Amino acid sequence: MVVWFGCLSASKRAWAVAVPSSSVFPLTCASADPLAMMFAPSSVSSVSSALSVPLVSPGLLPARSSGAPSAVSEDAAPDGAAPIDASVQCARTAALAALREADPVIKAAAARGLYDAVREGRASCAAHLELVEPADLPGRPARPELVDPRQLKRRSMQSPQGRAVLLHALAHIEFNAINLALDAVWRFSGMPAAFYVDWLKVAAEEAYHFSLLSVRLAEYGHAYGDFPAHDGLWDMCERTRGDVLARMALVPRTLEARGLDASPPIRARLQQAGDQASAAILDVILRD
Repeated sequence: MVVWFGCLSASKRAWAVAVPSSSVFPLTCASADPLAMMFAPSSVSSVSSALSVPLVSPGLLPARSSGAPSAVSEDAAPDGAAPIDASVQCARTAALAALREADPVIKAAAARGLYDAVREGRASCAAHLELVEPADLPGRPARPELVDPRQLKRRSMQSPQGRAVLLHALAHIEFNAINLALDAVWRFSGMPAAFYVDWLKVAAEEAYHFSLLSVRLAEYGHAYGDFPAHDGLWDMCERTRGDVLARMALVPRTLEARGLDASPPIRARLQQAGDQASAAILDVILRD
């Protein structure tokens, strides 16, 4: 008897991993506080973080690299949307290079460009390729300062500063989500082609979300890196580095599920605080 792990949605699916039913462990998504669900650290045995939740200002949505157009104007593009080099042949090697990139803007543009390159046939995924893990993963900027999760204080969304802190936390989640998706592409060899394409799509979507949040954060006078954050999401990635089943179970089925559960209450609080633009970003990310 086998159990097949699928995903939460067509755009974020963990492709077909068959395992003995005895190796499946229970996954729970319950939490009394939606904010606690988003800010708590994660672990393999008890995951209490969310992968994504979001926000943005109408008229300031950066253009998508793919997918249906947004109902809101998408003229601004803070990430530059620079396409991947057309000479790229192996998308898995390129995903590793993007993962090593420390600049968030360049990383986001590379993730979006790489997915486009695969869709357009300018790059392909060599499933058989065994890549050597470098010592500098993941690439990330010197800021934000990474601290113990217990040092992070939640602030009221009734104040502009409190909303900026929330936006920053969400941007940090999206930045790590880009890294997690890129890591799945390069790390796990021998998977179906659809596995790699789906995770490249996830990386592109998370990069888009990060761009939306960066725009909105700038409207509050801040940038990614201005506030401390914790490393719980990447720690979960490290803990599942040798087990594709654990990775697929914990990332899309648990972390992502918690993010989806937390989003509506957070959106309601933002709307109550009068921040319609940030609430609109949450709508975009929930839709994706």
